Amino acid sequence: MSGHIGFAGLCLLLKSEKTVLRKTSLFLAIFTLLLGAGYGLVVAKFKIFPYAALNSAWDAVMGDNANMLQTGPWTIGIYEGTDPLDIRPTEGARNPVLTEDDVTDIKAAFVADPFLLREDDQYYMFFEILNQANNQGDIGYAKSTDGLDWEYGQVILDEDFHLSYPNVFKWNDEHYMVPESHEVSSVRLYKASDFPVAWEYVGDLLAGYLFVDPTVFYFDDMWWMFSTTPRNDVLNIHFSEQLESGWTPHTMNPIIRDDANISRPGGGVIIRNGRPIRFAQDADPEYGIQVRAFEITDLSPTSYAEVLIADDPVLAPSGEGWNAAGMHHVSIIQAPGRHLAAVDGRDR
Repeated sequence: MSGHIGFAGLCLLLKSEKTVLRKTSLFLAIFTLLLGAGYGLVVAKFKIFPYAALNSAWDAVMGDNANMLQTGPWTIGIYEGTDPLDIRPTEGARNPVLTEDDVTDIKAAFVADPFLLREDDQYYMFFEILNQANNQGDIGYAKSTDGLDWEYGQVILDEDFHLSYPNVFKWNDEHYMVPESHEVSSVRLYKASDFPVAWEYVGDLLAGYLFVDPTVFYFDDMWWMFSTTPRNDVLNIHFSEQLESGWTPHTMNPIIRDDANISRPGGGVIIRNGRPIRFAQDADPEYGIQVRAFEITDLSPTSYAEVLIADDPVLAPSGEGWNAAGMHHVSIIQAPGRHLAAVDGRDR
């Protein structure tokens, strides 16, 4: 009898311990999940993730090549044409018109992602500057009276996280900028308080996701935004009736899936013959190869369709010089008697 009771007691003890172990494991799993989610929210909101420390470690390991392996070196050139989809190097421009050597207020690794504006017969260009001090993108600007010869201005936007792709536009007599800020899981809107040198943060248009190269444009009484992810192989659309709020994901997202050749935005959207033209950079088999143009034939909150305009890319590597190895961005504006385009290229 005592042996039977001892064995039964042992069984009950083991069963109890297993129950406690299961409950403890469940508690630890829930705690870990909540901790990870909470940390992610804190990272996104308060930007405490150690980007600078990781960048410094990367620089220490890779040395002088740290900035160039994935993204460059990039420089900026000027193209032109009577048709915005048939642009060529401008004869009067000494391409590249801007390089890292033109940047005077910080030590730059490269310049890239140019966006153009024309204001009061003056041309302005906004672009990414990769700062060698912290391997972080800042936004700078340059100006020109003819669109051919450019004078570097200064860094105009420097946050404690990476910025690039400064999508600049004018709306209701105000100048706005939507740079890429995917490191803080948001799409941020800025407004010029003293154009072109001073910009104020207005708020987040979107948050909680890695929005890469957000491209904002106004068409058919609606605001639209293209974006991709760090994998470069999907294209998403958001839309809103108001610029500063109300952004909603498209019902067909992702519009493009598993195609790094045509997903990532490659510059500002233009309107040609009443239809939007989307530029897409080719990021496969390597980043920053060429740029193609797509005509959007159907755009609504519930539908989307586009067609490739031509088999030949709008921009392609030249095989020699400043853009020998690749091109990945174009910004086109109407200028007197021609279309003027800012482009970027890499020589290796």
